[in-house]
Amino acid sequence: MVQQAISEMEATCAFLGCSGGGDRMAEFFELGWVVGHYKNKASFDGDDYPEERGANQLNKMRKIAESSDAYLCSLRVGADFDVPSERDVSTDQRKIGIIEPKTTPMYVFKEPDGNYRKFPLGNETKARKEFDESGADYLYKMVPLSETKTIEGDRYRLNEYETPNTFSPWGSFSGQVRALYKGKDQPKMDPTSYTSDQTELVCAEYLRLEHPRFFPLMETGGATGTNMTVDILGVADRTVIIGEVKNREGVDGEVIEDLRQYGDGEKKAYYFCRGGGTAEEVTVVDLNSVLERLSESYYDDMLERMTTHT
Repeated sequence: MVQQAISEMEATCAFLGCSGGGDRMAEFFELGWVVGHYKNKASFDGDDYPEERGANQLNKMRKIAESSDAYLCSLRVGADFDVPSERDVSTDQRKIGIIEPKTTPMYVFKEPDGNYRKFPLGNETKARKEFDESGADYLYKMVPLSETKTIEGDRYRLNEYETPNTFSPWGSFSGQVRALYKGKDQPKMDPTSYTSDQTELVCAEYLRLEHPRFFPLMETGGATGTNMTVDILGVADRTVIIGEVKNREGVDGEVIEDLRQYGDGEKKAYYFCRGGGTAEEVTVVDLNSVLERLSESYYDDMLERMTTHT
């Protein structure tokens, strides 16, 4: 039993999309195993797979597994896999479990009789030898989850923020993953309930209320954003609207200066943060005010959906 409180655990994200087919990925999901393949080698060192893109994710798996801290992990089966109907698994489900402190990474393969053989990290020679002699198809690298809970697709709303990687740290979504795991909602009027991507989207919708003729000129929201200089870019009544979103306390002077210097011509600049503040030539908006304004409009349903996990 893990002694560390759930509220202290950072989140990770895992994707079951390696060799073996949909039935085996579903089996890994049922077992609560984070699994990578990257060739039939007994190694968690990405440098041993120079021809394999993304193999450095094995290093991340090992580092977090062997850490003295516990982590939550949201596990899913790749959407492109066909999962047999006899498996009670679907690609829209997520399994959230705990990577316990000092977990030993494992090498595993499935024998022709259907049983799995496991070898702890440090037993590379034996793992490779017995794999070669077994007639098994793939030698996997695996980290197990404990105390798992299955989350149905209609309760899971983080799909668009997930990485396509075998394994990734996912700290910015820790609050959401913890809430899902505990079966609790997050307070919709608290800015810390929202991820950085969600906060940018919320602020963009706020600007639509402030400027009814606002038209975005780029996608907003972290990984989907298309502009590296500002978080929000649009136009309203021939005036360029720009915005920077910082879900933290205080005003960043360097960011304010960047907003002042952005582009030529007429513009209106916004800086969103917790607690608000003042700055010359830039409108500073408290994120609490943003949430209050949206909650009084039809956007309240959006806030509910972003923070409801039960």
